[in-house]
Amino acid sequence: MVRYIIDCPEAIHHRVVQLIAEGRYASMQDFVLTALQNQLVIEEVPENAKEPIAEYAVPGRRGDNLLRAMELTTRVTDRAIWRLSSIRAEAVVPVSDHDAPERNSGWLFGQVNRILPVKFGLRILMALLQGKGQWIPLDWFHQRAADEARKFGKSLEQQDQAHGRSRSDKFSVGFPIGKLSKSLQRYTSQFLGYQQPSTGFVIGALPTLYLAVISEETKGSRSIGITEGGLSFGLLPNPALDEERAERSMSEDEARQYVRHVCRYAPGEVDALRTILQLIAEGHDRPDAMAAQVRRVFPKWTEAQATTNRSGALGRAWDLDLIDKRREGPRVRYALSELGRQSLEELNQHTAAK
Repeated sequence: MVRYIIDCPEAIHHRVVQLIAEGRYASMQDFVLTALQNQLVIEEVPENAKEPIAEYAVPGRRGDNLLRAMELTTRVTDRAIWRLSSIRAEAVVPVSDHDAPERNSGWLFGQVNRILPVKFGLRILMALLQGKGQWIPLDWFHQRAADEARKFGKSLEQQDQAHGRSRSDKFSVGFPIGKLSKSLQRYTSQFLGYQQPSTGFVIGALPTLYLAVISEETKGSRSIGITEGGLSFGLLPNPALDEERAERSMSEDEARQYVRHVCRYAPGEVDALRTILQLIAEGHDRPDAMAAQVRRVFPKWTEAQATTNRSGALGRAWDLDLIDKRREGPRVRYALSELGRQSLEELNQHTAAK
């Protein structure tokens, strides 16, 4: 391997960075290699050739370099890179447990109100990590995942409208489908995660749940890798991501593995799910009554915090099919599903064994 160092005009640099951000290339190295390979193809074509690219860019001919460069680019820009059929599990290398920085052990922020957007970000991370080793740049992951999440979220929004799903039942909840800059920023910070410079704590669903790890490297740059638990969860089939017509956003297998995973790695999420499910089991089955009980359990929380965190935990529990909803006019009441009762028992056993 030979390393080149070149001086690049700032205008060209900014244009290349923009193309990478748009997903046209995987990295600066991919762009440069593609450019070099394309130029080599051009140099090899006879001067009197009328259609050099069409003639030589075919398998087994001198255009093989160009084809390989094109394959390298399209591999990370495929619109369906989140599908299991596009992911080679053996090409994704998880990080070790000791690579994890200190994480927030409290409840997930209440605006993380669904698991499907978390799973989607995890699938994009898996796709981008293929063949790249254990780590990829965090900024690149943020750009690609947020862009893909917006496109996929818009398609989910259309499905929601076609199926007449109510506001609280929509599959598109949590995806960045609102105002462009604000919704992308919200999805990036709350679902994909980042590291606070002042404290070093990682914030957001992926790292807090220990599905991914954010690591600080030299000169302040940050990278992200997937954990073994994240890879295992990501490889489970998902109805909304892998099926054409889905009745649920998450499968029963995903819900069961999610509960097992958080019992091992995410005590804050164990506390959140257990609290919500236990309150419903005790008859506090309306949102307002539940928020009051949550505030009683956490007296330092403001009313707004209790309401937001209760709402987020309820949304995640519903997404996992742990609870059922029954509407009474404009109001709603909750009940535990059979899966929810089993999960509550598992969460209680885990808590008692600590």
